[in-house]
Amino acid sequence: MKTLEDLHRDALFLHAFAQGVEELFDTIKTESSPASNAMPAFFESLIERASRLQGDIEALDEATRGTRK
Repeated sequence: MKTLEDLHRDALFLHAFAQGVEELFDTIKTESSPASNAMPAFFESLIERASRLQGDIEALDEATRGTRK
């Protein structure tokens, strides 16, 4: 079973990965289409959700730190 620290690291990785993919998408040339036009909003939402997940895991870890062990 993963620890909260493991989950926090996974959320941090997801956030960084999403930011990297967004950067790559911004540097490649794509044909204009409904899908390519939707990608910036998709990346923004994904990055924001990953950031929130990371924060929620941190808060849970801090809240439960005294009750563990």
